[in-house]
Amino acid sequence: MALALFNDALDDDPATAGCDGFTGSDFASKPNLLTPDTLRAGENVWMDADQLVQTRPGLRFAALLHDAAPLAETSARVQGMGYYDTPEIERVLAARAGKIYEIAGDGPGAVSGALAGVAVSPAGAVRFAQLVDRMFYVDGAGRLRWSIYTPGDLWTHGEVTQFSNDTDMPLWRTICAHAFRMLAVDKDGRRIYVSAVGEANAAANWQQTDNLRVGTGEGDPIETVISAMGGNVIVLCSGSAWSVDTTEASPGAWVIIKVTDVAGCVAGRTAVALGQDVIFLSRWGVVSLGALATTDSINAAATLSAAIQPLIDRINWQAIGSSWATVWGDLYLLAIPLDTEAMPTRIFPYNVRTRRWMTPWSAALSGLLLGELPGGAAVLGDEAGQYLVDETGTLLLDSGRPPAQPLDLVEFEGFSAAVVSRFGGRAETLLGDSTGRVLKIDLSYEKDDNSPDSSQDVPSWATIKSHDFDLPAHMKQPFWLQVLFNKSTARGVQLNLVRDGLLTYPDRTLEECEVIDNLITTGTLGVFPIVFPLQFRPNAMFTVKRHIRGFPRFIECGLQVYCARGRMRLRTVRFAAFVDTPELL
Repeated sequence: MALALFNDALDDDPATAGCDGFTGSDFASKPNLLTPDTLRAGENVWMDADQLVQTRPGLRFAALLHDAAPLAETSARVQGMGYYDTPEIERVLAARAGKIYEIAGDGPGAVSGALAGVAVSPAGAVRFAQLVDRMFYVDGAGRLRWSIYTPGDLWTHGEVTQFSNDTDMPLWRTICAHAFRMLAVDKDGRRIYVSAVGEANAAANWQQTDNLRVGTGEGDPIETVISAMGGNVIVLCSGSAWSVDTTEASPGAWVIIKVTDVAGCVAGRTAVALGQDVIFLSRWGVVSLGALATTDSINAAATLSAAIQPLIDRINWQAIGSSWATVWGDLYLLAIPLDTEAMPTRIFPYNVRTRRWMTPWSAALSGLLLGELPGGAAVLGDEAGQYLVDETGTLLLDSGRPPAQPLDLVEFEGFSAAVVSRFGGRAETLLGDSTGRVLKIDLSYEKDDNSPDSSQDVPSWATIKSHDFDLPAHMKQPFWLQVLFNKSTARGVQLNLVRDGLLTYPDRTLEECEVIDNLITTGTLGVFPIVFPLQFRPNAMFTVKRHIRGFPRFIECGLQVYCARGRMRLRTVRFAAFVDTPELL
């Protein structure tokens, strides 16, 4: 077939290509084969029903889990969190460094403190589950404990160590509240023990014979148990999944049905029930239990995570126990350690409504300085990492004097736990990190120059698909670019041309990229060197039009948008180019 010929001397009409809306990202497919609504790469952006590429939600500081005692432990990470709700109070209970803390809210003014008279193992994750008016939790040592609040600011704590026949309980792996019963999985992951109805805080509530054996028994331990719809319990083993019908009064009459043995769950905390489905991480990637129930085979391309398979391939399986998942709105948020990470530093959002992956979310949070001062232990570093130093870099007290003793720096290593709270009936997602901070995912939160100690910038970037203008064999001469922002407050925006697969940010520095324009302000009337209480309203639309005739020819091209601060909201990207005659080989 002869190729069409073009005369460069004639005034040809330029060819155009573009993206007028975005729904997700794909890191695995060839950039020029993606649909126009798909990003080929990016970080810290997401897409909602409005199909805008926008900067991820901010992380608003909610609490720092630290009491008046000096810190002797090497790790200050949040070990686990659970939401506790009774007619008297609403609390988030969190474990950190062997202590249980209560957090009375999800806002920046939330009061938090350690509960007296209770301790858990400082090692390992802590699993929480509320049964009626008690919060139960299993620590890394496998002990089953509970706490209950009574009017008058009184907390009572206890531990269950024996069955009703006075025999010792086994150590526990995880727990789950279902149908007014507590289900506990033994440490080996072989059996599920079932409490009495309504109570599980005493030995009399646990019959040793009320237990279930679930799984193939061939190196297939139970990883987690999830309360599902229709009176069923979903049991996820390392290599299989099961459904247990619990409608009968006696656990001995419960019906166990195998859902699949194609894939199992490799990390129990990644399993989340979403409506009638359960999403979790398997050895193949992220999978849907509903989809597994209708297939007899699986491969990486058939998983939900096929679009981010290059990132799944980087999982540090030695630290897979630190992974977890939660939900925020329509997003399933998966945190997994990559490469040599011991704890997840990135969160991978999956939109369960559009069934598309967003780009990874990351946060370069600062560490905390902890130490013993003359007046007692104190936290000198705040949540934004602002410290007083002298000209030599030595940390100073508020008085300008060095501290009496050296201070320890608790580095930010990643995110360790999450919980969905419902203070006042409003669902909010809280994250716990390696320093003991609790942070709320806040859609509108961004850097506030008036509050530098409690806010941070969220640098974000996105690279759209490659456009070959439906002529993959022709060279093109770049002509113009048009970018449309909608209600954007982004500042310090840089536009980079990405052509023919050449490396761009972050593989190259921003200065080394093929920069079309930078330092663009997309949504305010101006940027002043001083701070006024006056705030400018963002423009509804902001269009950037640039000629790109000075750039080299290409076969295919794309655009990378980098946002240094503020909230980017990208609507449309369009290119125009002149198509050249195909070159003879």
